[in-house]
Amino acid sequence: MTTALTTSFTLLIVVLSGAHLSDSHPCNQEHLIQCASSLPSSSNVQDFGFASKKEDLDLICPDLNAGLRCIDEYTRRCMAPHQRSHFNKLYAGSSMVIQEICQEGPYQDEFLRHANCMWEVKQDYEECARDYQQKIQDLSSLMSNDSSDGDTEHHVRRLCCSFQEYLRCSHAIVMDTCGEETAQFTKSFLDRMASSLIQVHCEKYPPGSQICEEDISAAPYSSSALSLLLGCLLSLWCFYTHLHRT
Repeated sequence: MTTALTTSFTLLIVVLSGAHLSDSHPCNQEHLIQCASSLPSSSNVQDFGFASKKEDLDLICPDLNAGLRCIDEYTRRCMAPHQRSHFNKLYAGSSMVIQEICQEGPYQDEFLRHANCMWEVKQDYEECARDYQQKIQDLSSLMSNDSSDGDTEHHVRRLCCSFQEYLRCSHAIVMDTCGEETAQFTKSFLDRMASSLIQVHCEKYPPGSQICEEDISAAPYSSSALSLLLGCLLSLWCFYTHLHRT
């Protein structure tokens, strides 16, 4: 697992906690970093890349499931009930896809059937992910240095437009190299991972639209809602790229 990806997952938990980060042990920064460290520990093999066979999933899935459990335990301890409910709604698609990929059955079989070609475009995925990750990290830094809610709608627009562009970029790469069937599976995979999040927050920001090129004048989001959105986007990206790269 790359250092950048490890950093992104740690950033996920810190940003997700937002103003609720405290010095008490169950919710402090050290605990969050420890929680995040469960995800990249599957890199036992040098240059381990995309999970293209069942043995690869056997290596990856324990850490993916540990990451899910760790996040669930953290939200139980450190979020108010309404925040946890909202987070779980956004996170449901990601959690379900990970569980189905990690369980023997038709969805895992279909995933592995397309995985070899998806492995071939690993380096191209890196380009999609690198641009998205940088935008998320830049915005996270901006949010951490700005306590006001005045620009939150603008931040949401940037988050959603960047995320949807990442989805579009990934789909286009698979289509060009692997063909329509694998591209359609990839699109379905990504849609399931992101469906709740896009429906709740990002549906009005389609990729390539004019609204993604201009400032938005709309009702502002609260900083806590924006933190939850950023956390979900980062976690979705981390889990997805964990299947693609080291």
